[in-house]
Amino acid sequence: MNLAHLHLILNHIPIIGTIIGLGLFIVSLVGDTDDLKRASLMVFAGVALLALPTFFSGVGAQGAIRKDAAVPA
Repeated sequence: MNLAHLHLILNHIPIIGTIIGLGLFIVSLVGDTDDLKRASLMVFAGVALLALPTFFSGVGAQGAIRKDAAVPA
């Protein structure tokens, strides 16, 4: 597994995690539930932490893709 594979795996987690965290937060505001508010904030924190390796693996993934002859420039 190279950086391109890692980037493609991690690339979707911040998008989906943000939607899930936002849904939890909206439900917690409607239901006035502190536990769901805390859970949504933990989801947002986890998404933020996983966004860092996604961002930093992007340059390596680009370099790995440019070396591949099957991918047009």
